[in-house]
Amino acid sequence: MTTYPILALIFSGTELLIISASLLFTAFWIWMLVDCIRRISGGDNRQIGWLIVIALTHGIGALVYFCFGRRSAATTQS
Repeated sequence: MTTYPILALIFSGTELLIISASLLFTAFWIWMLVDCIRRISGGDNRQIGWLIVIALTHGIGALVYFCFGRRSAATTQS
């Protein structure tokens, strides 16, 4: 028995899981876009490149930026 009977009539458990994961992935993508935009200073070509990658590849690009791009941007700003 589900705690949300109205949603259970509309969506199955798998659909709710997919919708929730999609919303979280989109929120993560927006977070990485905003983070990259904030780090662009004085026309830094690397960050502009990351911005293009994140924007065009959605979640995969955001994940790659999170793993590799943020770290390199943090070390160059210090």
